[in-house]
Amino acid sequence: MSDASPAPKQAQDATNLRIRLLTAATLGPLIILLIIVGDWPFNTLIIAGGVLGLLEFCALGERQGWIGITQAGVPAMLLLLMSFANGLPQLFPAIFLMAAVIAALIDSIRTVPLPERPPHVLVTLVGLAYIGFPLAFMIAIRGRADGLNWLAFIMTTTWVTDTFAYIGGRLWGKRKLAPMISPKKTVEGAITGVAAGVVSGMIVLASAGYLAPGTIVLAILAPPMAVLGDLLESWIKRQLGAGDSHLSGLDVIPGHGGVLDRVDSLILVTVVVYVYLVISGWA
Repeated sequence: MSDASPAPKQAQDATNLRIRLLTAATLGPLIILLIIVGDWPFNTLIIAGGVLGLLEFCALGERQGWIGITQAGVPAMLLLLMSFANGLPQLFPAIFLMAAVIAALIDSIRTVPLPERPPHVLVTLVGLAYIGFPLAFMIAIRGRADGLNWLAFIMTTTWVTDTFAYIGGRLWGKRKLAPMISPKKTVEGAITGVAAGVVSGMIVLASAGYLAPGTIVLAILAPPMAVLGDLLESWIKRQLGAGDSHLSGLDVIPGHGGVLDRVDSLILVTVVVYVYLVISGWA
């Protein structure tokens, strides 16, 4: 009996791998095409991802009874991303304030006494900031004349870091990186991923003719941000008692979990690149 038990698990793992590969082969080229096309086809992809990601985030705390108020969060997410798509980023403070007020009003209608009321409003606002701002920054970056080059840098660096962190962890991983947050991640995997990410980032920057002292620092900083972004989402899920982020009954990315599970590493990398472009005044 003991020898037979691993077989079903191995078969399930093989099936899951096939689903993951099929999904990547189907959605990957479509996403790359939308990134290349840019403008509203790309913005629509980001807006759809933002709404789905927020719905996932609001549902993450279901086990704890902490469920975000989507009636306030979803309209705010739409307005936030559309404001950046239309070149009006200065509207985001008003949008964030509006979401806070509406969420608080909706929450106040509930019969739960105030001292015992779960932090639904806080979950909503944290989700809006955590997902909305990085995606809005991505729209702003792609809207630049040189936006495709910078998105290529973000995507390539993140993807290479994630991939080689997995490979390095499988080949050499011994020491746990953050066992209380993500038990499978290792120090050796993180080092391998960061090293490969730095090299890939340098190659993209050199290909675009962007190598300079400031961009070299950016290339060194981005891969650790990818690792930290992955750990941050894992920490959030642990705090909210969730295993993955996909919505129950809605497998948007078959074999890959939810939207948040796919963009977690991109979040901090996008923020860092956006901040660099704003501060440096890169033209």
